[in-house]
Amino acid sequence: MNNPPTEQQLRELFAADAAGAPDPGGLVALTLHRVRRRRRARRTAATALIAAVIVIGGSAIVRGPLGFESSPAAAPTGVGGLPGSASEDCNGYSLVALAANLTREGGFALDGTVTGIRPGVVDLGPEVPRRYTQVTFRVQSWYHGGAGETVDVLMDGPGSNIDSSVQAYGVGTRLLVSGVLPRIETASGAQFVTADTSYFGLTCGFTRYHDEATAAEWAAVAAAELPAGPLPAPGAAGCSAYSPALVAGQDFALDGTVTDIGEQRFAPLPGETDADYDNSVTLRVHAWYRGGAGETVTLHMDGPFPQTPEGGFAETYAVGTRLLVAGELSDVEGRGLIGQGCGLTRYYDPTTAAEWAAATD
Repeated sequence: MNNPPTEQQLRELFAADAAGAPDPGGLVALTLHRVRRRRRARRTAATALIAAVIVIGGSAIVRGPLGFESSPAAAPTGVGGLPGSASEDCNGYSLVALAANLTREGGFALDGTVTGIRPGVVDLGPEVPRRYTQVTFRVQSWYHGGAGETVDVLMDGPGSNIDSSVQAYGVGTRLLVSGVLPRIETASGAQFVTADTSYFGLTCGFTRYHDEATAAEWAAVAAAELPAGPLPAPGAAGCSAYSPALVAGQDFALDGTVTDIGEQRFAPLPGETDADYDNSVTLRVHAWYRGGAGETVTLHMDGPFPQTPEGGFAETYAVGTRLLVAGELSDVEGRGLIGQGCGLTRYYDPTTAAEWAAATD
């Protein structure tokens, strides 16, 4: 059995969290890997909320808000993501990001009602100023990653940093909570940093007030029914009709899970006058339908944050998203494989995967 991490290891780990600007590559072993885009700085959901547990003598001590001993008489309610100290500087939540989180070891999602709030403190020193609370839930539904009628989750305390009398939640509040059992890397490999019954809830919209429509979306994500169809992309309105037969005419086609998203390509390639602004994307390949071999591949394709018609940005894929991708091998030096739009890059589903296999057989 692996030994639990030392307090010094935790100090070093969460010092990066407190600084608010960790190396995204170093967070892969910790929790949600989020990708920073050029159009807006996005803090990772993991950075927004990762709590620490130190097991001492078999009991877990949690970091939580001081002086909060009981919940208000009336359970606070609201709409959307819980407000909190991390809500002002992140835009992490999307169904794509939720789906990616659930593909990771330790990812979980639940629908539950708060039955208890227990404050406590783990002293990790002044470099870790944030405090966390252990919240007990009566579970209405486990969407992924757990079992049982009750569960303890470590999450941001219910009080506002500005006004502690304003409570985001209390006993009786029904929430949708997604998060992780986080890990750190040690000399002997990855170890979970957790007590036997503790989970870690994420902010940035991953902990939300319950409503039936969002609960139905979470159930569909957990069942791999969402997201579905082609990836949204600029210029999709001008595409010709998609059919699986089009896949047979492409230079390559594959089924793969995103493991890394590189930077956008801003400079023109040799012999070209304009940059294509594609991102390099690495995938772990589950199946090659045509034009390739190997367990991993790096290609270029539209970035994960295309602009919406309303002028905003919507996340279309993340590390952990499983895709079906078809495209061409460019004859421009340095461009390589190009994933095409117009329905030729899609969220994975077994039916479409079978259609691609049949079309390229």
